Amino acid sequence: MLDRVEDLIQQVRDVTDEDNVNDISDDFIIRALNRAQQDLVSEITRKYNPQFMQEVLLTQSDFKQDIQGKARVATLPVRSFAYRVNNVDARVGDTWVPVRQVPFSYTLSLDTNSGTSLPVVYSMQGNKIYVYPNIDQVTQLRIRYQVRPPKLVATQGRVTEIGENYVIVDDIGTGLSSSVDDLSAFINFVDAGTGLIKGTAQVVGLNDASNRVTIQVSSPHLSRTTVFGFAVSAAVPSDLALDDYVCLASGTCIPYLASDLSNYHVELASFHVKRALGTVGQADFSERDRVIERISKLWSGRENTMKINKTRNYPLYSWQSWFRGS
Repeated sequence: MLDRVEDLIQQVRDVTDEDNVNDISDDFIIRALNRAQQDLVSEITRKYNPQFMQEVLLTQSDFKQDIQGKARVATLPVRSFAYRVNNVDARVGDTWVPVRQVPFSYTLSLDTNSGTSLPVVYSMQGNKIYVYPNIDQVTQLRIRYQVRPPKLVATQGRVTEIGENYVIVDDIGTGLSSSVDDLSAFINFVDAGTGLIKGTAQVVGLNDASNRVTIQVSSPHLSRTTVFGFAVSAAVPSDLALDDYVCLASGTCIPYLASDLSNYHVELASFHVKRALGTVGQADFSERDRVIERISKLWSGRENTMKINKTRNYPLYSWQSWFRGS
């Protein structure tokens, strides 16, 4: 199983030599871990786009009208990271065609055209994507974008038994409740092996004696259909397994980052802890820079940046253009 947030908290305490839980609470360290996660994700996605890439398939009905009344505007998912789009492709039948990104100034000629067609270019404005010309009814648009990993939150229990409308955990966390006012009644089920969120549910009952967490299984009685960007389901996830975890729906208790990056994560979080306490020194700044440098030189991403020149054995052919996808 991967490191939980509580494991990372203890590792940060070990590195910083701070076992004082009164002045340095677990919540304080979790905030530092989240800042460190942002540092890591920003650097990794800059070097290796597929690491946190997801895709969404859109049709004409998913597009809204722009100021001229043309259906060409789509909104990126709320969990997109810095509104980064990797690529956009359009499909008619079984044929996929790449759609190029251009500045808005390049779309003027297409913006004046009437009718609908296969999109050939797109432009970004904040979290909005504009396609030109208008999308046709038979066209599907595939958008691959960078997803923002959920923020880290405390574990609220490890699943030890699974029922139709409940789970039993080893110990119910203090953060859960059945009140929807502060959203603490919504939970995520987290895969213990990958950190991926298997589903989101609403809590309607807690039994501290048996450690039983009862969820809402009637869709009409759900207080929310989405929360924190996750769709709330009226069922226990079908792939939920023993030893998976429960946490608040505001995040995950197991980082999306591979366990091989845990040391980097802990080092950066320790830096943020020391900086907040005013005990950071020049050596800490140097270590942080070394961590960032090591991350940027990981094997991930070399296939996107390494140039391959012509070989003397094959003077009439270059592998470089093939690797660039041209």
